[in-house]
Amino acid sequence: MGFIERAMKRTNRNLFVVVILIFLLVVGFSLHNRRMIAGVFQKPVAVSAEELRDFQTNGDWSNRLVDLSEAIDGYSEPVMVDEYRFHGIRKAMYEYGLVKIDGSYMFFKADSGAIRKDELRFRGNLTGMDAMMEAYFKESPDIGNNPNYPFVLDTTRDFYIGASMMLLIFVLLVAWFLVVAYRLVSRVLNPKKHIIYKRLARQGDPEEIIRQFEDELDRGEYEVIRNYIVTGHWIVKCERFSLKIAKNYFEPGSSYYLDNVF
Repeated sequence: MGFIERAMKRTNRNLFVVVILIFLLVVGFSLHNRRMIAGVFQKPVAVSAEELRDFQTNGDWSNRLVDLSEAIDGYSEPVMVDEYRFHGIRKAMYEYGLVKIDGSYMFFKADSGAIRKDELRFRGNLTGMDAMMEAYFKESPDIGNNPNYPFVLDTTRDFYIGASMMLLIFVLLVAWFLVVAYRLVSRVLNPKKHIIYKRLARQGDPEEIIRQFEDELDRGEYEVIRNYIVTGHWIVKCERFSLKIAKNYFEPGSSYYLDNVF
């Protein structure tokens, strides 16, 4: 087995490792964000107070799409306001109110002004409370002494915006995986589609170049400089996923920079 053939197999092996890593990345990303990705295609599911208690007990509530319209006993005016800024520019304003469900309180998040509108719908995803919300419960004895849910109902479009972004990233990762996997399979099934073979073809007849290069190696007519192999006719740069090949036009004993060859 000659040097070029070994290089092709080595680069195929390295590309195979990359394919496996991308596959694991796709699987891990999809499992970690499965609810957000699935949320793009799902509608909120009506849940009862008892089911909310089950979510709380099991800790299985993050990013669940729920509809609490039938479960709530009432809701308050805004008790907190949150302003989202990006580089000092206000991008969004949110209001937080309280809903009462079966004697317990829970925060809900809404767009600015939405709480005062009759069309407010208590549908969205469940997210965790922040420190400010926990402090509010502690500092409000009339509310804090009652049981409260450890999550927030987000009625804004933020979940769907985030879910769409997660879906886009997932699609791009899958596309990346398919492209790299296709390159690997095509290289293995047809060595002439290998990037090394294609680069050889740009210099002339690939088989003749391989024969000439291998003969020079066999005769010991070469020099190894870092990741370069220099023979009388060819300069080869060894890379992790390929080789770069150029004709050696330099006179023996002349000075030149290998890094400027390619």
